[in-house]
Amino acid sequence: MCGSHEHGHDCAHEDQGACCGGACGGEHDREAEAFTAQAMQLLEVADGFLHRDQTTDDAEPILAAAKVLLTRAGTLDSEAGVWLLSTTGIIANGKGQLHAAERAFRQAYDVSIKAHGENHPGTAIILGNLGNVLALIGKTDEAIETLQNTVGLLEAATPQSGYTAETIESVREEKLAVLQQLGA
Repeated sequence: MCGSHEHGHDCAHEDQGACCGGACGGEHDREAEAFTAQAMQLLEVADGFLHRDQTTDDAEPILAAAKVLLTRAGTLDSEAGVWLLSTTGIIANGKGQLHAAERAFRQAYDVSIKAHGENHPGTAIILGNLGNVLALIGKTDEAIETLQNTVGLLEAATPQSGYTAETIESVREEKLAVLQQLGA
């Protein structure tokens, strides 16, 4: 229930991103912005644990809290959501939690398409991470198809958003090597 509504009804915005025609005076937008800002702060803390301390144990509950905030704000389909979901997949993969990694990479891929488009290098790299996990799980045919799609996307990718030509080529070569190991 939104406290700013004189008529005291439940707002649809909590589930559908819609309000009651603006009667709240923008309270929901401010709330979403605050949740997103809090999530971004948590993501920075998690990133520090992962890069400075090289530990995932401290980062995982922080990532979970950030996911709740982004979901509550309706901004999980954003750059922050892509980073959160992809990082969650990387952590799960590193811990051998392959099915959790698969779910996280699939979700990260879907969000990255919405946030950046299919031809963005980051989207292709997430797809490649999914392909690697599918290979480890034993879903060889799907892994091959996914990795072949990744290679095609990387061949067409242009450097942008922190992805250099060298990074793109390095990932492409890595995916080609995995394909070769899979007999493709």
